[in-house]
This record gives sequence, structure tokens and C-alpha cells, in this order.
Amino acid sequence: MKVYDSSVWVIKHHYFERSVSKLFEPLFNKDLTKTDAQWLSFLVDQGMIPISKHTKKDWMSWRRRLKLEELTDFLLKLKRVFCGPDIDLFLFPLNSEHQKIMEDLGGKNGCSFSAYMLLFWIENLPLMEQKALLLHEYHHIARLYHQKVNERTISLLESMVMEGLAEWEVGNRLGKDYLAPWTTVYSEDEIKDWWFRLYQHRIHLTGRVSHYPFLYGNIDGIPPMMGYQIGYHLVNKYLKQSLNVDSEMILNIPAHHFLTMDS
Repeated sequence: MKVYDSSVWVIKHHYFERSVSKLFEPLFNKDLTKTDAQWLSFLVDQGMIPISKHTKKDWMSWRRRLKLEELTDFLLKLKRVFCGPDIDLFLFPLNSEHQKIMEDLGGKNGCSFSAYMLLFWIENLPLMEQKALLLHEYHHIARLYHQKVNERTISLLESMVMEGLAEWEVGNRLGKDYLAPWTTVYSEDEIKDWWFRLYQHRIHLTGRVSHYPFLYGNIDGIPPMMGYQIGYHLVNKYLKQSLNVDSEMILNIPAHHFLTMDS
């Protein structure tokens, strides 16, 4: 388990060496199918503050607020609780001008892969909100690990359940005040309408890339984040009916057990 503070790479070295590719090597080497330019484009798209002379103060300001030791301890605790795998964690400041992330995700974003994850947040995001993000994303990695699925083999139902379970754990461990905004956007009637109209017919669709329109919406008339909230609804309904299940047991429950939607 290793935690990387990307602001150290940028603030202490980039403005002298001018070689972002070399400084970001620990991350870029995680996926050699991406060129350096593609990696940087991906990071900016996910929320990273661009690297330039004009943004140096923003990077420095973010770093001054970073509680690296507390976040590292929290990650190690989550690994024990979820019996999850060792991973590398990469931390980045989030660009407050990224409108979609600010509006839909509350100024924080994360990307999880089998062996590493990337977290982005605005500089004034409270530590508990940072922990909520870390918990949500590491839970994804633990779920993939326990279910023995990957980005290519995962079903749409598993993708939705995975999002719901991760956010359920945020509410369970940190409190409902730290739940993501998307958990309460739509009414139960709206959720059921979209489930029976579209989602129940697509649950076996495989491959995480093919799930994005259904998870995030904003395409073909699908409301924003509808797939996320359906997953949260399914998980909540199932777990309310279940007794004596701990966090590790929940990670091992197959996705189809969460099919609890009534007509």
C-alpha cells in the first residue's frame, strides 16, 4: 500500500525539471496503453487542476490542507475491515471550475482500478468528505476483488450494486450527512419507472465502458446519475430486510440477490 501526493511532484519538481511525464511515472506506468498525453488528458477530464505557471498557487494551497497521514491510516483501516487487496493511492487537487463534478459530485471525484485508485477534491473539502470519497472508492476495489470480476467482465447490475454498496457503507460508517448528492435526487416512483422501462432489460450488459450511459445518464433521455441511485435503492431495500450481515459478508453477496424491485 502506497499513497502518492501528486502535489509534491508538481510543486517541488515540475517547475524546475519541466518533465511531467517523468514525475508522474509511478502512475503512468500503471497503464502503458495510454500515452503520456492521453494520461494527462484523462486526469484533467477527471478533475485535476491543469499544470501551468498560472495554477502553481492553487496546487500549493491544496497541499497545505492535505492530511496525508490521517488518510493513509484510514486506508489501512479499510483494508483490514473489508479484507481487501493492497493498492496504490494517488491524490490530486480538483479544479473548482470543473462544472459537472462540482454540481453532480460535490467537488470530489474518484476512479478505481484493481490495483490503484485516483482521488480528486477541492482544497476546502472537509476531511470527513475526503474520507467518504476514499471509503467509497476503496469499497469498489474490495468488491471487485471479492466478486472476482474486472472492468471487462462486470455486468451492469453489478456496476449499479457496487455503487449502491459503496455509498451504503459511507452512510453506515461515517453517517448519512456524508452521503453523495445523487442518493436523494429522484423519488421512488421515478426510480421504479426507469427500472421497469429500461434498466431491468439491460442488467446483463457486460463491460464497464458500456455501462457509462446507464450509470451517469445525460444521454438518450436518461436522467443524470440514475443508475447510481437505482443501485443505492436496490442495496438499501435488500439490507433493510437482512439481519446480522457484516461488511465482509456484504462484499460476497452476488449482485442478483439485490434484485428487490417491486412492480
